[in-house]
Amino acid sequence: MKRLFKQTTYFNFLASHDGIGLNPIRGIVPEDEILSLVHLLEEEGALVSYKENPDGTKSPYEVNVTYMDALNQKSDEDDLRLKRFLVAHSILLTIPGVPAVYVQSVLGSRNDYEGVEKTQHNRSINRKKYEYDVITSELAEETSLRHKTFDALTKLIQFRKNEPLFHPDVKMDVLDGGEALFVMKRVNSEEELIVLHNLTNEPAHFDIEEGSYMDILSGKSYRGSGTLKLDPYAFYWLKQTKEEQ
Repeated sequence: MKRLFKQTTYFNFLASHDGIGLNPIRGIVPEDEILSLVHLLEEEGALVSYKENPDGTKSPYEVNVTYMDALNQKSDEDDLRLKRFLVAHSILLTIPGVPAVYVQSVLGSRNDYEGVEKTQHNRSINRKKYEYDVITSELAEETSLRHKTFDALTKLIQFRKNEPLFHPDVKMDVLDGGEALFVMKRVNSEEELIVLHNLTNEPAHFDIEEGSYMDILSGKSYRGSGTLKLDPYAFYWLKQTKEEQ
């Protein structure tokens, strides 16, 4: 992944106070695939904003939904919701650039239909305003999705901040992980870190190179070579230890 200019970098985010814009991917993603995605999201509770075309037809230009609900179905259990949400944010935090995480994502917010009803504005679905006492009480409930999201995501952000190999200037190479895995390597002249993401609901495997690695998220060590198993939506940040480089 090449840098555009020496004095600039990428600004990466998954969600914002606006909706998920569709126009930037037009010309890259076929229109029928965009419409299929919009239809699936609508079925799961997302709202869609449309623009008027010169011929009188309408085209979707923005999907309004929290990122937690965008990735999941209404029937999903919270544990599955959280796994999908976190693997997406792991990608955000490990690719080159500066990541930004929207406050509603940090708080594990769900679609705010009451806000939409009150304002008659689709974007209000992801702009919920909280009373301080209410949100702190909800965050303190250790079994809640909100608490688990806040706890896990803030820890990921801290791990990312503490790792020099995630500096925007550090090179990234994408490795072949097959259809199930998104695998990248961040590497400089002295160190390397392999980041693996299982993007499916099935176990996946990756053949790791000879060496000694530590998952900086869990502290678990991996030595030698062989096949590493990743559970559904699992991810690892494997840093090669210095003595093996």
